[in-house]
Amino acid sequence: MKKIIALLILSSLFLASCGRLEISLITSTPLIPTGTPTAPAAATETPTPYLTPSFTPLPPPLAMTFDLLANAEYHSVVLAADQADFRLENGVHSLPHLPEESDSAWYIGLSNRYAYGDLNGDGQPDAAVILESQMGGTGHFLELAAVLNQNGMPYNISSTYLGDRVIVRSIAIENGLIVLDMVVHGPNDPMIGPSIEQTFSYQLHGAELVNQTTSPDFSARVTVTPFTPFPDVVCSNSWFFTFEYDDLSLGYNCPAEVVTLDAFGQDFEGGRVIRLAADPADPKPRYGTLFVIYNDGDWETFVDGWGDGQMSSDLAIMPPTDRYQPVDAIGKVWRENTEVRRRLGWAYEPQAAFQGRYQKYQTGGDADIFIDHGKWGLVLWLHWVSDGANPWTVVGAY
Repeated sequence: MKKIIALLILSSLFLASCGRLEISLITSTPLIPTGTPTAPAAATETPTPYLTPSFTPLPPPLAMTFDLLANAEYHSVVLAADQADFRLENGVHSLPHLPEESDSAWYIGLSNRYAYGDLNGDGQPDAAVILESQMGGTGHFLELAAVLNQNGMPYNISSTYLGDRVIVRSIAIENGLIVLDMVVHGPNDPMIGPSIEQTFSYQLHGAELVNQTTSPDFSARVTVTPFTPFPDVVCSNSWFFTFEYDDLSLGYNCPAEVVTLDAFGQDFEGGRVIRLAADPADPKPRYGTLFVIYNDGDWETFVDGWGDGQMSSDLAIMPPTDRYQPVDAIGKVWRENTEVRRRLGWAYEPQAAFQGRYQKYQTGGDADIFIDHGKWGLVLWLHWVSDGANPWTVVGAY
């Protein structure tokens, strides 16, 4: 026992030199607890700490300021091809013109009508703006331009023509649609005085703005005014319609006989096309004639050059939803004439056959043609001029 105690003392001295040492001696006789035994303390459950999830919020959408829109690049569908792509400077771009002509009459720029909203479903605030242009004359042409937001920078993906001297009262973007409240021309309105209030909707399909508006019906505005020629005027033929145009003197001259021909008519976003078959009583024309009547007030004609063996339509041209590619004779003119196609746009509906009619004056040549519109019981006056655009207007009904 003495040897064991001696060894413990030596060990204690050795370890003490290395640091603090606490020793509990255990004897061969176990300690007997006294008193009432204490029950072990109940285990306390340590609560698991709540971890707040962390995430990085998405950056807020980058807005395109009006200043950016007013200094962006745009593409016009009205200007000539070599001028169609341009950059605005403070909202305006001057067009080429003669030195003696005013800058104020040759320009394209932003109007005060614009709106913000998502056009392509990416969650970014895009924009829709109205471009207005003048090119020296009385025309005041409006275009709708869709502008995508590319990281806060504007990109004009598509533009479309709205009309000459029309009025845009308001513009908004609603559920991806560009909604325009406009005043446009009715059949009897002069170019300087549109009177038809209508809401138009446009949607971006890929890289193209598509008009979602149905064809307007102007029939409710036609009020027939009975016309009686001068009592001393005796004509061998009668007009096939009633004049109701402001200038009733158009009807004071005697008409030639009514010419009745097979016809097709088709309405477009930018006008109407009427195809009349060749007149068998006239030795000159061997082919039919197509009258292309534009909504902005002028018209032109084309010889019907379509025949058997030629393609009816181009399968590579795919119209948007609810629009049509014209076929046969109308389609040939539409496909082969870029300016006609641009001004007419897509067809609202397939071509429809009707019994075409027209009259001219008994004397006076071919300068004036009174032609059946083919819908709504309307008659158009097509006036030919030697210099400039040929005007047309609605002159009566039947």
